[in-house]
Amino acid sequence: MIWGTIFTFTVYADRLATIFNLTQLQVSSIFSITTAVFLMVGGLFGVFAARFSLRPVLVIVGVGLIAAIVLLQIVNSYPGVVVVFSLLGITGGTAFTITVSLTPQWFDSYQGLATSLTMTGIGLGPLVLPFVWI
Repeated sequence: MIWGTIFTFTVYADRLATIFNLTQLQVSSIFSITTAVFLMVGGLFGVFAARFSLRPVLVIVGVGLIAAIVLLQIVNSYPGVVVVFSLLGITGGTAFTITVSLTPQWFDSYQGLATSLTMTGIGLGPLVLPFVWI
């Protein structure tokens, strides 16, 4: 779902522009910043988080996602939207890194299958979410 939220951005970009009174450049920069944070900072957090027990880390990621949802209801400016989507990028990138790196480690005999199922789940987000956003 996180992957789908980030990479179906164009479906709800016009609504973001309207609701927050943003220019097209600002809307585009939100996607760019979110993606950069997702790939860079989220990846670094994911590597760091992999050193801890998985459940507490995923709880923190979940709290971060909930915080992003709540903050999006409160913010009313471009910097606020950037902060919210950066938080989404951090939590999403962390969850993605942990999921992709740890899933194969849990299955000795079926590492390929576990990775394939994980990637299939990741691919479902961009397939399903555009219909949810409409």
